[in-house]
Amino acid sequence: MRLGDGVYVMILGLMVANVMVGAVLALVGEQLLGSPAVSLFGTWLAAGGGLGYLFFRWLGSREQKKRSG
Repeated sequence: MRLGDGVYVMILGLMVANVMVGAVLALVGEQLLGSPAVSLFGTWLAAGGGLGYLFFRWLGSREQKKRSG
């Protein structure tokens, strides 16, 4: 692992956090808070975080292939 990989790992961690927070909001937003808008926001946050995670994983694997040859 190189020195610049720390930022990449941090971005992946933030994407995972987005998915987890979004999932919690999606699951409990309407039941506990009584707001379907919060539940919908959580769904979109989890979906966006998941897509971001997949994108950065793809980007990282592409860069790793470039570095190795």
